[in-house]
Amino acid sequence: MKHNFWDVSNKVLFASHAALEAVDFGITHRNLSQGGREMDSMAKALCESGTPGQLVFFGGRMAGVIAISYLLHKTGHHKLERAFPIYASGDSAYGVAYSFAHR
Repeated sequence: MKHNFWDVSNKVLFASHAALEAVDFGITHRNLSQGGREMDSMAKALCESGTPGQLVFFGGRMAGVIAISYLLHKTGHHKLERAFPIYASGDSAYGVAYSFAHR
């Protein structure tokens, strides 16, 4: 199943993941600025340090998803290349839902 990395499917997967990350960033930023606490132990150190840390965390997640997907593409794991951004989007969607439920 050879294909270019930046084909339509990957562009859609990465764009939808980026949109979910942006919403997750926004609602997390709002919650933390109003006295909320970060519940994700991996995000806590960066997100509770303020907006720059939040940008690093959420931007890093996006970059990480693309990098891992590219690595999977280059090593011929094309099904995993597509599955990983889907999984990551599900994780972000969970974060969005949790944050909206706990505003």
